[in-house]
Amino acid sequence: MAFLASADLAHHAERLRAEDIESLDDLALLNREDIEACGIPAADAARIEAALAALRLGAIGGGTGDGGGGATGSGPFVPRRSSELASFLASERPVSPEDATEFSRYLPRGDPTAAQQQLGRAGEALAAAYLRGAAERGELAGSIGPGSWLVIWRNMGEERGEPWDILLKGSSGDDAWVEVKTTMVDDEHKPMEVSLNHLDFARAHPGSYFILRVFAAPAGGSFEARRVALYGRVAAAIETKAISLLLKM
Repeated sequence: MAFLASADLAHHAERLRAEDIESLDDLALLNREDIEACGIPAADAARIEAALAALRLGAIGGGTGDGGGGATGSGPFVPRRSSELASFLASERPVSPEDATEFSRYLPRGDPTAAQQQLGRAGEALAAAYLRGAAERGELAGSIGPGSWLVIWRNMGEERGEPWDILLKGSSGDDAWVEVKTTMVDDEHKPMEVSLNHLDFARAHPGSYFILRVFAAPAGGSFEARRVALYGRVAAAIETKAISLLLKM
């Protein structure tokens, strides 16, 4: 990462990559506590935070460097989003304190490895809480479909191996399905694993299959949830290449 080299901190690049911090855009999402949680000494974490702040202030008319795109001016960093993908975004919001509590309830503190192993389950718990709150406020009528919705976290007791994690039962008799994907970095461009079952189900239910991404970041020896984004018309997004498929061998 060229940014680290410019600050004479290139020796920390490998440590950050081990935590999936692979670009300047990834790094810019973290504060000093987050950086320390990645295993960076406190003094160097402070230097990185200061260098990032200076970069943001000096970024008027330019990007953030590695990976392209990013914040400009002195405003807050805004994750990159292609216009193609934005058209499939059904809803997005920062994580509320209540939902953040539900997320952290499933994560051990002070053991990053153990926390990482539970990250997916914590993300599902947060997603269920978020969707229930949205249903109570009537917000799902705009993002999922008209009417009221009952939110059922099907995997609450155990993983059932279905190509979805949460079932939505509509008052009109319609069903919708939500697959939850949780990432350790607040960047929608980070790859996520899907199976052929996911793809087949998305194609079989083009208007009622959703992906809800929970974006988290390292914090205090564990993780904290930052925001959620709900994407619809998944099959169409794949067909138009707004969502790209990668083959990993």
